Amino acid sequence: MTNTITKTDTEWKALLAEKGAEPRAFEVTRQAATERPFTGKYADNYKNGTYVCICCDTPLFKSDTKFDVLRLAQLRQGHCRWRRTDPR
Repeated sequence: MTNTITKTDTEWKALLAEKGAEPRAFEVTRQAATERPFTGKYADNYKNGTYVCICCDTPLFKSDTKFDVLRLAQLRQGHCRWRRTDPR
């Protein structure tokens, strides 16, 4: 059984602000928006641990399974010559 959390948009925004969420957190967590690639405070975070949902604290993934496009590019350079195109 899944527990559903029911809050108004105002309540979600207040909760995210209380937790120190990034400016776009409401749009990302509640409206299925996405961040620009390579942005956000966790983009370059490689600390060990479990990442959890900021809204309900559900575990999302462990740090050892975090996708790292830069590491993938380094691994592939010698194999298929795939290179990252940096949009910055």
